[in-house]
Amino acid sequence: MMKRILESLHSVEGVQGSLVVDGTGQILAYQAHAVYDVSLLEQVSQTIVGTVDAVRLLHEDWDSLSASFSEGNLILRNLKPGGAAAGTTVVLGLIADNRLNASFAGVAIRVATAKLKSLLESPNANATSGIAHTVSTISAGGPPSGTLPPPLGRSNPGIVNAPAPDLGSSGVSWSGLGSSLGASSEIAVADPRTSAFLTACTKALASCIGPMAKIFVKEGVRQLCPDRPFSRAQGDALISLLRAHIEDPTESAEFQKKMRAFA
Repeated sequence: MMKRILESLHSVEGVQGSLVVDGTGQILAYQAHAVYDVSLLEQVSQTIVGTVDAVRLLHEDWDSLSASFSEGNLILRNLKPGGAAAGTTVVLGLIADNRLNASFAGVAIRVATAKLKSLLESPNANATSGIAHTVSTISAGGPPSGTLPPPLGRSNPGIVNAPAPDLGSSGVSWSGLGSSLGASSEIAVADPRTSAFLTACTKALASCIGPMAKIFVKEGVRQLCPDRPFSRAQGDALISLLRAHIEDPTESAEFQKKMRAFA
């Protein structure tokens, strides 16, 4: 069903590929020309997640994003599903060349968004066990109708799976705006409370310096804890490191006050 929804977007001239990804970059479904193989689409999905992560620092309830390049366009739509998938991040991405008519694409994307939301919100969609298990991830030439293959990039044979990071003894990781258990992430943290602290740090710093905040927070954590999970005990040291990126003395002092008061 999801594949058919994506296929409808390809009736718009200039559309080269479309995909639906979750908040970790997991591809839930895709439809694209042969040049966009799974490996390339997985790179695109990670770019989408990184972009969305940066935008959410300043605009949590965003709706759509578009970027124009010399060779084409990338359009993102926040599906914001409710029902069974409430609370999950799911994004529709559209890859197009310069022939794309923005008006026609806008109409097609609105229709596709409504249909995808309805599908994700259906009682059969169980977000807590992974949306990808409830929708077909096949593209043209994939498994026969009715077959639900494993999610791309996790256990699907033929797809290179990135090794899970060593998260020390905590098993909790921080990926930029929250924590996850056993999910791919660059930062290991001691517990969910520490993850919440890093998220608050990132958002507070972003209000002063913009989307680069997440990069500086991760660099600071790596500097303080290069070989062990970051804990709340290193919080004051991290705050001091991050203040160095804030040029305005008043904003720097306010950032320190806000974060030291974080419970």
